[in-house]
Formats: sequence, C-alpha cells, structure tokens
Amino acid sequence: MHYVLRYSIMMVAILFLVPLLAWGGEGNLKEEKNAVPAPGQDIKKAAKPIVANIPEKFNDLTKTFSEYWSAMKKRDYQKAYELEGSDYKKVTGFDLYKERLKDAVEIIAVRPLEVKPINEKEVMVRASLGFKMGFIDTLRFFDDHWVKEADGWRHLPEEEKKG
Repeated sequence: MHYVLRYSIMMVAILFLVPLLAWGGEGNLKEEKNAVPAPGQDIKKAAKPIVANIPEKFNDLTKTFSEYWSAMKKRDYQKAYELEGSDYKKVTGFDLYKERLKDAVEIIAVRPLEVKPINEKEVMVRASLGFKMGFIDTLRFFDDHWVKEADGWRHLPEEEKKG
C-alpha cells in the first residue's frame, strides 16, 4: 500500500511539473530578457529612439521652433523674446521677461516631435526637453503653443495660454 501511494504522488508531480517547467522554462525567459533591461544596463541605450512625425508644410515652424529653443539654451533671451508672440510682448516687457527666466534650468536639447493644429493659425508642438538640474540629466515631454503672425510663427508662453 505504501508503494502505491508513493507511486501515485510521483505520477501526479510529474504530470503537473513537466508542463509547468516547459511553460515557464528557458523559452519564455529569453523573451523576458529582451523585454526588460538587465540590472545595470544603460536604459538610455536600451530604449528605442523617438522619431519625429512632422509634415513638410510645417518646415517654417520647425525652423523657428529650433531658433527659439536654441536661443533659450544659450540664454540669449533677447533673441528668444523677439520670437515671442506680439500680444505677449504688448503686456510683457523685455526686462520682466528676462527676470522670469533668470533661474531657468540648464537646457541640454529640445526637439520637436509632432505638430497638432488647433486652427489655421495656432498649433501645439509636442516636443522633448532635455535639461540638467544639479547633477541629474532629465528628459520631459511637453506641449508648446505657437501662433502664425504676419512675420511668421511666434511662440506663445504659458502665461498667455491661461489668460
């Protein structure tokens, strides 16, 4: 009787363990290794690059966007101020503009990724912003408001959007 009980337990174990090992064995681990970076792996290199998706009709916008954010990166606030919208400049002088930006983070890079039209003369540009705070490099995604004026595309600061 003791022999039959031991044999039954062994058969049940084999019936459950063999499929379990096959299901959770090395085959599935290979897929998981590719899906999740190993500890200590550089996640910046592991991530797929983000590709911009901007139609050619917005080439003039992307050029102005790059000029504006290049000026902000260099802390050339006079150049950046020139690319602000005319309505904003009517209510905000250059000295106040410059004062608001004096404690800005160190910008590493800004890249436009997508343009979402609001109407004929307004768009939101989805962009990535790389910046440094202390010793930490950070990447954020943000929406940047732009308006088309007689002299080209102009940036619309956050304060103007809330009004």
